[in-house]
Amino acid sequence: MSRRRTVIGSVLSLLIAFTIFSSTRTGYVSALWVERSLTGMSDQQALVGSTFWSWSEMGAGEPVVLLHGFAGDRHHWMRMLRGVDRDYRYLVPDLPGFGESRLTTQTEHTIDAQLQRLIDWLDHLDLRKVHIAGHSMGGRIAFLLASRYPDRVKSLYLVCPSGTEEGRNAPFHEVAKNEGINLVLAANQDQFERLNDMAFSIKPWVPSPLYRQVALDFISRSSAHKVIWDDLKLPAMSLDLLAASLPPVPITMVWGAEDKLLSPKVLDIFKRALPLMNAELLPGVGHMPPLEVPETMRASLRQHLSL
Repeated sequence: MSRRRTVIGSVLSLLIAFTIFSSTRTGYVSALWVERSLTGMSDQQALVGSTFWSWSEMGAGEPVVLLHGFAGDRHHWMRMLRGVDRDYRYLVPDLPGFGESRLTTQTEHTIDAQLQRLIDWLDHLDLRKVHIAGHSMGGRIAFLLASRYPDRVKSLYLVCPSGTEEGRNAPFHEVAKNEGINLVLAANQDQFERLNDMAFSIKPWVPSPLYRQVALDFISRSSAHKVIWDDLKLPAMSLDLLAASLPPVPITMVWGAEDKLLSPKVLDIFKRALPLMNAELLPGVGHMPPLEVPETMRASLRQHLSL
């Protein structure tokens, strides 16, 4: 009996220690490191001009660059990339102003400025031509990269890309219009929960203490993210101009059928503008396919890269 009590006591002590550790900023940062490690990625950093870049990478071969969405970071891709073939070189950066990448001077975060910083980073790594993937805001940047620098792109893989007027007709925009609340700039726990309810149809499991740290970190960045959001207020992209300017490379677009942040109806509009594009509508999935259905997305990316 005493041995059993000792074992039970040890297990309870470990659980208590884990709970306390997960409830701290250090625990949150450690959990992110574990996520990257489980994916098999190494962390890299470099100062390129006035931008301090932080990214993770793994593999060898043709480079595949994956860009996250607004208020996100490189970790949004990690579960999807776990177990991918290592015959490609995957590079997953925190875009400037998000995650651990930052600007060393006070300058703008417009899409044009972010695109130029991305080109500078690619040049720094001597990556002349890449497969480019983008989610939400990252999809908009990927689109513009292909449009303005067609000789730098081998293929486009887009997940719920933002930036078109047609996409701005979703429950997220209704809240902004009717209540004057931009949920992506969540200022408190209630707004954070409402954002998650809209962003996810299938919520990935996260331990409660760690989830609270995720919320605190997100909310603490809302002021800085508002500055970036205001800089991003540009006219919407023209699908006709985009379609005319894109290089003749393989294009795949994936959209969650239950996306409440950007209307999935845009997928059909894109398909009409780009008839050769491979379009995938995922039933029962929201705005965050890489986190909601990582296995499905892993297979989808693998199929795209084989086109």
